[in-house]
Amino acid sequence: MQVGKPCHLILAVPDETTSSNATSYATKVFQRLLANWAQDLLLLRKKQELRSVTSGASIREPGTLDKAA
Repeated sequence: MQVGKPCHLILAVPDETTSSNATSYATKVFQRLLANWAQDLLLLRKKQELRSVTSGASIREPGTLDKAA
């Protein structure tokens, strides 16, 4: 009687070691993907904040006005 997980080459059922390694690899890749995604979002937010700061009202000397003709 078979007690452990079945391992068969034709059916491509992975053994315990292969399954464990695949799970570990998938977890690392997923975490890397999430980290890259979060970094992209943070960089986008930083660019938007810089853009809003630099596109704000310009500083003028006191007593000067824009002359719209």
